[in-house]
Amino acid sequence: GLPDLSVAPQLIKECARVVHAGGSVIVATAAGGVGRGPERHVITAMFMHAGLVDITQQLARGTAITSGRVRR
Repeated sequence: GLPDLSVAPQLIKECARVVHAGGSVIVATAAGGVGRGPERHVITAMFMHAGLVDITQQLARGTAITSGRVRR
C-alpha cells in the first residue's frame, strides 16, 4: 500500500533506487469508489516519474496492483 499522496512519490522513487536493476517495485492500492485510494493514472504517473519501466496494472477484487521494472 501507499501512505498519503504527499509522500507517496518520494517513497516510490526510493523503492526504485534500492531495488536491483531488472527488479520490480509492486504496490497494491484500493481501487474503485471515491476516497478508497488514489486513481490508477496517478499511481502510473508516480511510477513513471520514479524512472520505472514496463509498468502494468491489474485489478483483483477491488485492489489495483501496479508493478514496474527498475532500469539502469
